[in-house]
Amino acid sequence: MVRRRNIALGCAGAAVTIGIVVVAVLGWQLNLHIRSLREDTDVRARVAAWPFAPPVSGVVSQDRLRVFLEVCRRTEPVERKYRKAHAEKKIREDLDDYRRAIREGSP
Repeated sequence: MVRRRNIALGCAGAAVTIGIVVVAVLGWQLNLHIRSLREDTDVRARVAAWPFAPPVSGVVSQDRLRVFLEVCRRTEPVERKYRKAHAEKKIREDLDDYRRAIREGSP
């Protein structure tokens, strides 16, 4: 009888602990999602604050070109990293498609 009670208490304690961990992880994920939404909103607000107006003459000034090239120089490493990650993901998805086709016996 005592053994059954101890097992029941142990299982209850484990269930409570697992429940607390699950709630904590879900809360953490929600927090990350909310931060991401806030950052996205902040970026959109900053972009909206500086609307693009093409020059009347249709020719970009040298100063504006320099600013554009500086932004490209600063963002190129980040773009390269994400482009590489996207390409790797695409390759994995293609390989999964090929494997699935082979398993299913597609012509």
